[in-house]
Amino acid sequence: MTILITGAAGFVALNVIEALLATGREVVAFDRQAPPARAMAHFATLPGRLQIIEGDVRDPEALARAFAAAPIAAVLHAAAVTAGEDRERADPETILDVNIRGGACVFRAARAAGVARIVAPSSVAVYGAPPAGTPLLDEVTTPTSPQGLYAITKQASELALLRLAALDPGASLATPRLGMVYGPWEWATGVRDTLSPMLQSLTCAEAGEEVLLNALATGDHVHVGDVAAGLVALLDEPAAQGVFNIGSGTATTLADWCNALAVHLPGFRWRMAGPGETANTLTRQLKDRPPMAVERMRAATGWRPRFGLAAGAAALVAWRAAHR
Repeated sequence: MTILITGAAGFVALNVIEALLATGREVVAFDRQAPPARAMAHFATLPGRLQIIEGDVRDPEALARAFAAAPIAAVLHAAAVTAGEDRERADPETILDVNIRGGACVFRAARAAGVARIVAPSSVAVYGAPPAGTPLLDEVTTPTSPQGLYAITKQASELALLRLAALDPGASLATPRLGMVYGPWEWATGVRDTLSPMLQSLTCAEAGEEVLLNALATGDHVHVGDVAAGLVALLDEPAAQGVFNIGSGTATTLADWCNALAVHLPGFRWRMAGPGETANTLTRQLKDRPPMAVERMRAATGWRPRFGLAAGAAALVAWRAAHR
């Protein structure tokens, strides 16, 4: 039951690889760069088998090599450019090409190789700023309103892949929308322009700096362990098709996060950046969002989130201490 993962050097993908290898599964990791050496050393201690194949998701020949590396049971298409405003201005073509055409290339390569099950993560960002009074971000009833090119291309890729799957009765596609993810194995890959404020704040704390925040909007912050478990559940459940939310099911702020961190980090200090000050912990979400509805995901796969924000903070602090 080998799983092919594109964008395999990325934050979420590394956690899925770890989860699969820990249970003895086989993984083909496909990316333009290899996973970090520290992650590779850890993966070598796990019972599963990992193959690394370097290539671009827009390259049909490279994808064909990846699908030929082993009998592939399912593919997790996690390759994406998570762009900020500077990259949007400088290179919109690559964002559009990787995030939209790349998905279509992976779909066609999978089907050419006889692989039916495709899981292509999307993002909570497609909801944008929902109408006031929205109690939950629901996959069916909440309107989407993507703003930046990352969110726009994620929704475009959702729609394109759903259309391709509808045209192909042999395909089985899920496009889960991930909440605001934090946790182990996050690193600067070069295609993710803003790291999570959770990692930013911890990095400041480890350097002895006071954390200065730029915003306190509510959002669904979800531990990557829960995300990885949800993605594995979808990979293994081909009957679960269409759009799903994978989040914590709760709305929290960065103040909640910092207060949770302070329990574990003596001397930790944080506040909002004042007038004329530059925040050192940035979030791109500046407006409140309600929590994500996760019942459809639970009903389809049996998955449910395990980490609240306090438990997630404790787990990440412990993980960082163990992996310095």
